[in-house]
Amino acid sequence: ESFAAGVDALESANLWLLACSGDIPLLTTAAVDDFIAQAAEHDADFYYPIVRKEVVESRFLGIKRTYATLRDGTFTGGNFFLVKREIISRCLSQAEEFVRQRKNPTALARLVGFGILWKYFLGQLTIAEAERRVSKMIGAKGCAVISDYPEIGVDVDKASDLEMAKRLLEG
Repeated sequence: ESFAAGVDALESANLWLLACSGDIPLLTTAAVDDFIAQAAEHDADFYYPIVRKEVVESRFLGIKRTYATLRDGTFTGGNFFLVKREIISRCLSQAEEFVRQRKNPTALARLVGFGILWKYFLGQLTIAEAERRVSKMIGAKGCAVISDYPEIGVDVDKASDLEMAKRLLEG
């Protein structure tokens, strides 16, 4: 809802939008710059960062995140995305459903179909297959960007997350 209002308020000349949740206080400009640089190497309509579990846990030991295990590895989703402005109006309802289900890998798999769900449960789903299915479903080409910046996948949803963020930010 707030995303749609923000898009409507922007100038139509903006080709790309970087949308970010407000609960990622550890996010750095280096992480965002790296994500955008990696996205620029691909041809897609929207880009979504993912971070390997071992990358997150190496920096934030003991943190609880939602992970999806794919054939390519175990990942958590990032808390922002890059999207072409021109596709937003035709893809917004599907994107909102993805956002609502972002912390539930099983629900996300259900949204994209039984075959994907089956492969996911067997641990055989690849990033490329997920990209193709999501792209077909929403009518726009998506691309997952694997990030080595764990702060991309760390938001503040619980009191323990807030305490960790305060501790890290205070040095």
